[in-house]
Amino acid sequence: MSIADNIKKIKKLMLNEIGETSRPTCDLVSDLGLRAINEGKGSPPWVEYMTLFADPGNKPQLDRLMAKDETADDKTMNRARAYLIADGPCTPDTVINFGKGASETLDQGLE
Repeated sequence: MSIADNIKKIKKLMLNEIGETSRPTCDLVSDLGLRAINEGKGSPPWVEYMTLFADPGNKPQLDRLMAKDETADDKTMNRARAYLIADGPCTPDTVINFGKGASETLDQGLE
């Protein structure tokens, strides 16, 4: 599954939680996003957050999400990564736009 598909999968789970009293996905994404922003790039919450959007064991995807590949200095990729991390704390109120600034860009050049 692509990064974009993984983002859509998480988004769908969050959309299904809107209006519910129990929102485990929304709460997880929001909590990890806030902690990742507060603790910074490369911190344990940052890694855990980005891992949500990579296939299990897919090192190239996780490297892309963590900026540990050839795109580390790519402005477009860094913008997409920033949007993805910034979207986290916004759920569930703005979940409709979750991943909009990131999903297609981050897959460029990955198989």
